[in-house]
Amino acid sequence: MEKKLGVIFIDGEEQGNCATDAVSWVWTAYLHAPLEDVPEGDDTYLDLYPDPIGGDLHKVIKEAEDLLYLEGYTHARIVDDFGKSEHRLYASRRRVAAKAARIAQDRREKKRIARARCNARRRVRRARALITQMANPSPQTIRSFFRGWKKVTGYGPGKDSVIRTELSTAKTALMRHVLSLAQGQGWTYGQAHDMRVQNGYSSVLYVDTPQGQVSFHFLPGALGDLPQYAGKWSGQCDTAQILGRLFEPMQQRLPLAA
Repeated sequence: MEKKLGVIFIDGEEQGNCATDAVSWVWTAYLHAPLEDVPEGDDTYLDLYPDPIGGDLHKVIKEAEDLLYLEGYTHARIVDDFGKSEHRLYASRRRVAAKAARIAQDRREKKRIARARCNARRRVRRARALITQMANPSPQTIRSFFRGWKKVTGYGPGKDSVIRTELSTAKTALMRHVLSLAQGQGWTYGQAHDMRVQNGYSSVLYVDTPQGQVSFHFLPGALGDLPQYAGKWSGQCDTAQILGRLFEPMQQRLPLAA
């Protein structure tokens, strides 16, 4: 097996107790690896761990050597104020078990990342499919869009910007479709300004459909020149439900026989 050397720098700090005049030592280990392609004897090192290991001397050295073994190092060089010593890192039951646990953890992490990437690609495909479906949306299309839109709106962890971009395109297609219906059917529609919005999406499209008022925030000018909306917001956040009823097949909207 090829030799792979890790370096452990040991530093001790004396601490005293004013009440008892007792003196104790706190030891710290810094793990390093020699840089590649450096002249022989050049003590230039690369940090392996950003945080030092602290505690009693025996514990510090043992933990540092275990960490080097986990990283695949075969030898350890201990450097302190008294000099250097180098020895081989042998496999103990504890180290073998820890390495097996590390390998299992790495495999689980790789599977988790692979699943996350697969799910992300699936969500992107679904979001892109909604764009074409908005030309003739169904209630299921409307539900899928608003369910996805709710997950990506706002800011913070878990907000997928890629999905939001795709769904923004689908939202624009939906607004244009509703606007086309309003113009063709003679429904009242127009735009207004929402002074509460500070992120740029301050324009609001209002459409009074036979099922109720629907509204969408959008960037000013994104839908072209629109008349000013003479009415007011209904105060209800039920655009998804209204659009679901609006695009429901006609036979499902027929009244039941008495």
